[in-house]
Amino acid sequence: MALAHPVDSGEPIEHAVGHVRQRVTVPTAATAVVVAEGPTWHAFQLLHWAFVVLPIVAGANKFFQTLGPWQTSVAPLFSDLLGVSVRSISYTVGAAEGVMGIIVAFSPRIGGWLMAAWLWGIVVTQLIGPGYVDVALRDAALSLGALALARLAVQFDHAINPPVQRSRPEPIPQTVPSPRIAERSERAA
Repeated sequence: MALAHPVDSGEPIEHAVGHVRQRVTVPTAATAVVVAEGPTWHAFQLLHWAFVVLPIVAGANKFFQTLGPWQTSVAPLFSDLLGVSVRSISYTVGAAEGVMGIIVAFSPRIGGWLMAAWLWGIVVTQLIGPGYVDVALRDAALSLGALALARLAVQFDHAINPPVQRSRPEPIPQTVPSPRIAERSERAA
Protein backbone atom coordinates (compact mmCIF):
# COMPACT_ATOMS: atom_id res chain seq x y z
CA MET A 1 0.00 0.00 0.00
CA ALA A 2 1.54 3.31 -1.09
CA LEU A 3 0.91 6.56 0.69
CA ALA A 4 -0.55 9.32 -1.46
CA HIS A 5 1.77 12.29 -1.86
CA PRO A 6 2.07 14.95 -4.53
CA VAL A 7 4.54 13.82 -7.18
CA ASP A 8 6.67 16.92 -6.91
CA SER A 9 6.77 17.11 -3.12
CA GLY A 10 10.44 16.16 -2.84
CA GLU A 11 9.67 14.48 0.48
CA PRO A 12 10.47 10.86 1.26
CA ILE A 13 7.61 8.46 0.62
CA GLU A 14 7.22 5.15 2.37
CA HIS A 15 6.24 2.39 0.02
CA ALA A 16 5.18 -0.96 1.42
CA VAL A 17 4.89 -4.18 -0.56
CA GLY A 18 3.99 -7.11 1.64
CA HIS A 19 6.35 -7.08 4.62
CA VAL A 20 9.07 -5.07 2.85
CA ARG A 21 9.12 -1.30 3.40
CA GLN A 22 11.09 1.05 1.17
CA ARG A 23 11.78 4.73 1.63
CA VAL A 24 11.86 6.52 -1.73
CA THR A 25 12.52 10.19 -2.41
CA VAL A 26 10.52 11.62 -5.28
CA PRO A 27 12.36 14.38 -7.17
CA THR A 28 10.97 17.88 -6.99
CA ALA A 29 9.71 19.65 -10.08
CA ALA A 30 12.92 21.69 -10.13
CA THR A 31 15.06 18.58 -10.51
CA ALA A 32 12.83 16.78 -12.97
CA VAL A 33 14.21 16.32 -16.47
CA VAL A 34 12.26 18.11 -19.17
CA VAL A 35 12.16 16.24 -22.45
CA ALA A 36 12.44 18.40 -25.55
CA GLU A 37 9.50 16.98 -27.46
CA GLY A 38 5.75 17.33 -27.68
CA PRO A 39 3.46 20.29 -28.35
CA THR A 40 5.11 22.60 -25.82
CA TRP A 41 8.53 22.01 -27.36
CA HIS A 42 7.10 22.60 -30.84
CA ALA A 43 5.46 25.85 -29.72
CA PHE A 44 8.76 26.95 -28.21
CA GLN A 45 10.62 26.16 -31.43
CA LEU A 46 8.07 28.07 -33.54
CA LEU A 47 8.37 31.15 -31.34
CA HIS A 48 12.14 30.83 -31.03
CA TRP A 49 12.89 30.73 -34.73
CA ALA A 50 10.18 33.24 -35.63
CA PHE A 51 11.75 35.76 -33.25
CA VAL A 52 15.17 35.03 -34.75
CA VAL A 53 14.34 35.24 -38.45
CA LEU A 54 11.68 37.95 -38.53
CA PRO A 55 13.62 40.67 -36.64
CA ILE A 56 16.68 40.02 -38.81
CA VAL A 57 14.57 40.29 -41.98
CA ALA A 58 12.77 43.40 -40.69
CA GLY A 59 16.10 44.94 -39.67
CA ALA A 60 17.63 44.27 -43.09
CA ASN A 61 14.57 45.80 -44.72
CA LYS A 62 15.28 49.08 -42.94
CA PHE A 63 18.37 49.31 -45.16
CA PHE A 64 16.97 47.95 -48.44
CA GLN A 65 13.32 49.14 -48.31
CA THR A 66 12.04 46.08 -50.22
CA LEU A 67 9.13 45.13 -47.93
CA GLY A 68 7.83 48.61 -47.28
CA PRO A 69 8.77 52.25 -46.70
CA TRP A 70 9.68 52.13 -43.02
CA GLN A 71 10.75 55.74 -42.90
CA THR A 72 7.12 56.88 -43.17
CA SER A 73 6.25 55.09 -39.92
CA VAL A 74 8.79 57.02 -37.83
CA ALA A 75 7.13 59.84 -35.96
CA PRO A 76 8.65 63.21 -36.98
CA LEU A 77 8.65 64.08 -33.28
CA PHE A 78 11.51 61.61 -32.70
CA SER A 79 13.53 63.01 -35.58
CA ASP A 80 13.13 66.51 -34.17
CA LEU A 81 13.91 65.43 -30.59
CA LEU A 82 17.01 63.46 -31.55
CA GLY A 83 18.21 65.95 -34.14
CA VAL A 84 18.92 63.25 -36.72
CA SER A 85 17.28 62.32 -39.99
CA VAL A 86 14.49 59.77 -40.24
CA ARG A 87 16.79 57.66 -42.41
CA SER A 88 19.42 57.54 -39.64
CA ILE A 89 16.77 56.48 -37.14
CA SER A 90 15.60 53.80 -39.56
CA TYR A 91 19.15 52.47 -40.00
CA THR A 92 19.73 52.41 -36.24
CA VAL A 93 16.45 50.60 -35.66
CA GLY A 94 17.34 48.10 -38.39
CA ALA A 95 20.71 47.34 -36.84
CA ALA A 96 19.15 46.97 -33.39
CA GLU A 97 16.52 44.56 -34.71
CA GLY A 98 19.19 42.44 -36.36
CA VAL A 99 21.20 42.30 -33.14
CA MET A 100 18.10 41.32 -31.16
CA GLY A 101 17.37 38.50 -33.59
CA ILE A 102 20.88 37.18 -32.97
CA ILE A 103 20.45 37.51 -29.19
CA VAL A 104 17.21 35.53 -29.38
CA ALA A 105 19.00 32.85 -31.42
CA PHE A 106 21.56 32.19 -28.71
CA SER A 107 19.67 33.18 -25.57
CA PRO A 108 15.89 33.10 -26.03
CA ARG A 109 15.33 33.44 -22.30
CA ILE A 110 16.93 36.91 -22.29
CA GLY A 111 16.14 37.78 -25.90
CA GLY A 112 12.42 37.19 -25.40
CA TRP A 113 12.29 39.85 -22.69
CA LEU A 114 14.38 42.26 -24.79
CA MET A 115 12.16 41.69 -27.81
CA ALA A 116 8.99 42.30 -25.76
CA ALA A 117 10.40 45.58 -24.43
CA TRP A 118 11.46 46.60 -27.95
CA LEU A 119 8.00 45.85 -29.31
CA TRP A 120 6.37 47.93 -26.57
CA GLY A 121 8.68 50.78 -27.57
CA ILE A 122 7.38 50.41 -31.12
CA VAL A 123 3.80 50.39 -29.79
CA VAL A 124 4.41 53.71 -28.05
CA THR A 125 6.02 55.27 -31.13
CA GLN A 126 3.14 54.10 -33.33
CA LEU A 127 0.57 55.57 -30.96
CA ILE A 128 2.45 58.89 -30.81
CA GLY A 129 3.20 58.90 -34.53
CA PRO A 130 1.17 59.28 -37.68
CA GLY A 131 -1.81 57.09 -36.74
CA TYR A 132 -0.71 53.49 -37.12
CA VAL A 133 -2.96 52.10 -34.38
CA ASP A 134 -3.36 48.80 -36.24
CA VAL A 135 0.43 48.36 -36.29
CA ALA A 136 0.56 49.21 -32.59
CA LEU A 137 -2.03 46.52 -31.82
CA ARG A 138 -0.14 43.97 -33.92
CA ASP A 139 3.12 44.75 -32.15
CA ALA A 140 1.40 44.53 -28.74
CA ALA A 141 0.22 41.03 -29.69
CA LEU A 142 3.71 40.13 -30.93
CA SER A 143 5.14 41.25 -27.59
CA LEU A 144 2.95 38.66 -25.88
CA GLY A 145 4.52 36.02 -28.12
CA ALA A 146 7.97 37.28 -27.12
CA LEU A 147 7.02 37.01 -23.45
CA ALA A 148 5.75 33.46 -24.04
CA LEU A 149 9.08 32.66 -25.71
CA ALA A 150 11.01 33.97 -22.71
CA ARG A 151 8.92 31.90 -20.30
CA LEU A 152 9.15 28.71 -22.39
CA ALA A 153 12.90 29.22 -22.75
CA VAL A 154 13.24 28.77 -18.99
CA GLN A 155 11.78 25.28 -19.36
CA PHE A 156 13.86 24.35 -22.41
CA ASP A 157 17.09 26.18 -21.59
CA HIS A 158 19.00 22.88 -21.37
CA ALA A 159 18.04 22.04 -24.95
CA ILE A 160 19.28 25.39 -26.29
CA ASN A 161 22.36 25.76 -24.08
CA PRO A 162 23.45 22.32 -22.90
CA PRO A 163 25.74 22.35 -19.89
CA VAL A 164 29.40 22.45 -20.80
CA GLN A 165 31.16 19.35 -19.66
CA ARG A 166 34.64 20.30 -18.67
CA SER A 167 37.24 17.65 -19.15
CA ARG A 168 40.05 17.29 -16.70
CA PRO A 169 43.41 18.35 -18.01
CA GLU A 170 45.73 15.53 -18.86
CA PRO A 171 48.35 15.04 -16.16
CA ILE A 172 51.83 16.01 -17.23
CA PRO A 173 53.87 12.84 -17.44
CA GLN A 174 56.91 12.71 -15.23
CA THR A 175 59.96 12.59 -17.41
CA VAL A 176 62.74 10.26 -16.50
CA PRO A 177 66.16 11.64 -17.32
CA SER A 178 68.07 9.66 -19.86
CA PRO A 179 71.04 7.64 -18.55
CA ARG A 180 73.46 9.98 -20.29
CA ILE A 181 72.08 13.05 -18.46
CA ALA A 182 72.11 11.21 -15.14
CA GLU A 183 75.74 10.19 -15.77
CA ARG A 184 76.77 13.80 -16.53
CA SER A 185 75.11 15.13 -13.39
CA GLU A 186 76.88 12.49 -11.28
CA ARG A 187 80.27 13.46 -12.76
CA ALA A 188 79.61 17.13 -12.10
CA ALA A 189 78.86 16.44 -8.45
